[in-house]
Amino acid sequence: MCSKSKISFTSFEAGDTALFLPTSSGNFIAFHRSCPFRYLSQESLEAAKTKAGGLVDYVLGSIVEIYQHFAGEGEDGNPYSLPAGTPYYICTVIVL
Repeated sequence: MCSKSKISFTSFEAGDTALFLPTSSGNFIAFHRSCPFRYLSQESLEAAKTKAGGLVDYVLGSIVEIYQHFAGEGEDGNPYSLPAGTPYYICTVIVL
């Protein structure tokens, strides 16, 4: 089986396939082991909903880009309610 058929869960980089699952707040976070705070971009979530014709239970995608951010103060600077200063990552994917 080729490596592109496997889901990454211990590290994430462009070209990897990742599984994103919903959180209680409606965001989608990557299934992971010791690699937290990898969130699905809003545009990728919308693409998944369009492809599925509505709501989705999960998103499987090939990572195109990963952007690092740091949680700030307030809702605008901290969309995932993380402690201030915590690094988090937004993943843009091609929905599979």
